[in-house]
Amino acid sequence: MCRELFLYSVLLVTLTLLGVFDAVVPDSSESVYDIELSELCSFLKGLYRELGPGYGCVVESPVVENSTCYTSTNMFTSHVLRNLCSDSDLALRIEKFLSIYRTDFYDYYQVLLDMPIELPFKAVTHVVVANVSGVVVKHVKVTNSTMHDYDEYANLVAIKAIYYARMGDEERAREELRKLGKMFDGVGFKDKAFRGLYETYKLALAAIAYRALGDVKEAEKYAEIIKRVKPLTTLYTRNLTGVGDLNTETASLVIIALYSNNPIQTVRESTTAETMSIQKLVALVLLIVVTILLLLTKQFKRWGSIAGLFLTTNRGDAVFSYPHSV
Repeated sequence: MCRELFLYSVLLVTLTLLGVFDAVVPDSSESVYDIELSELCSFLKGLYRELGPGYGCVVESPVVENSTCYTSTNMFTSHVLRNLCSDSDLALRIEKFLSIYRTDFYDYYQVLLDMPIELPFKAVTHVVVANVSGVVVKHVKVTNSTMHDYDEYANLVAIKAIYYARMGDEERAREELRKLGKMFDGVGFKDKAFRGLYETYKLALAAIAYRALGDVKEAEKYAEIIKRVKPLTTLYTRNLTGVGDLNTETASLVIIALYSNNPIQTVRESTTAETMSIQKLVALVLLIVVTILLLLTKQFKRWGSIAGLFLTTNRGDAVFSYPHSV
């Protein structure tokens, strides 16, 4: 009996690992914004261009840069497609593209994937590395020119806040966010790059930075403005009217800002999923072994009962004595 109880306990744990008894927890990324999320994902998928067998990239925009692929943008867009748009196939194709056109710098967006960035910030430049079937592939390269005025650019201040949040330095992260707040005028960020139109991606970066610190209320302040920009575009006016088109960089950052429960966790979900797959494989093997042992235990008990029946038979008066249960 003890042996069976132990095996049943192991069986229960194994089934739990396999997710049979997982609680159904609503995912906020699949809430009232379902339609908008699907539209943004479709938008990104529609910008994909096949460059070769099994690989390609997402061009930067449908109008302004409809034949240019930035490796920096494709880097985090591939993770958005995999983890938030549930398109692993397209993500794999983009990852293959990134492996062909390798670089060690992604316009500081590598911080979103928990990759290191070097401070202080330095100015960047765009470098053409290939032209494939009319699609221009560009790297964003860092220069030797230090940006002493980084704190006048909302995107860089937000990225630095995310960097400190990832490092676990909440105090310094919040110090950066205080700088960010001084550039916010209630509609958008009037930073050094402001030329009369606000930039949507900076709102997204602000929301991501606050979410990284667990400040959902402040993150929602910026998210709400994004949702009020009609149509959703890369640039918008003071009355929240979208101007021009929407680009890949903005769309991907907006998806992370609006639909990721935890931006820091989002970029690690693919690795976590792979780890969980291995755990489930081990659990499945364990389940099979435990099931076989339980079946054998019951079979042995049955054989033991039959053996006991014959061993305790009194042949003289044909009286049978059955064994007690174990």
